Amino acid sequence: MPQWRTNQENELKSTLDSVVGDLESQVSDNPPFLEVAGLELGELAKHAAEAVAAYQHANGEASVNDPLAAMQIYCLGFVIGKKYGESHSNASPG
Repeated sequence: MPQWRTNQENELKSTLDSVVGDLESQVSDNPPFLEVAGLELGELAKHAAEAVAAYQHANGEASVNDPLAAMQIYCLGFVIGKKYGESHSNASPG
């Protein structure tokens, strides 16, 4: 059975705060989107549109009041998740 550390939530918040801070710093230099996200903007937008469409299909068309906002949240989550994964793999031994 896995053993969870009691400070895991604080560690996660601290890491995410660090990732968001690093991302803010990186984008302030206005780098190419591909450099930040790891894929072209059009490709990420396509993934976001497909994800929102699949969610609406599963939950009803009215389940998403603002599909564009949902796509933007998807894209932001993707980029932050990618950056978190990179920082987590860089911090892990081995």
